[in-house]
Amino acid sequence: RELAAQARFLREEAVSLQILADFALQQGELELARASLDEIAGLVAGTDLVDLEIGHAHLALRLASAEGAADEVVALTARLEDLRQRSDERRGEYAAVRQQLFSAELRRVGMERGIAEARARTRRLIAGGSAVSVLLLALLALFGRRRLAHTNRRLRDEIQRAEAESRARAELEQRMRLLERA
Repeated sequence: RELAAQARFLREEAVSLQILADFALQQGELELARASLDEIAGLVAGTDLVDLEIGHAHLALRLASAEGAADEVVALTARLEDLRQRSDERRGEYAAVRQQLFSAELRRVGMERGIAEARARTRRLIAGGSAVSVLLLALLALFGRRRLAHTNRRLRDEIQRAEAESRARAELEQRMRLLERA
């Protein structure tokens, strides 16, 4: 209890006091129970912690019954009913809050789905662009290879023609020498 008070854990401190008050009621120590309940009342006053107030009211009702205070029992019964109504109203608000959270979660899921679809489209575009790039490079290589093959053929033809002309010239020169000797 002291640790909860030092750390300013209001709920934990109030619950530990409720346990102490309950134990004191079971043991018949009504003074200790009253002191614990008074301390709890001071802690939960103005905090709007309905669950702690209900626990406090139940213990106070048990104490009033043990003390035989009929007027206090009636007042505490009315207070418990009021606290139950507040608790029910709060639970009704939870449905609206849950609906808002559910709507927000649906929007988040929708946005994540949209982001995933956008990423998938981007990946497809990148893959398509890469495929087109590879295709263009392959076409360039193919056309370059064809052009190189065509150029090599023409060069080979030129070399063969030059060699044929050189042979023909060499033959012609040889015949001319033979004619000059004869």
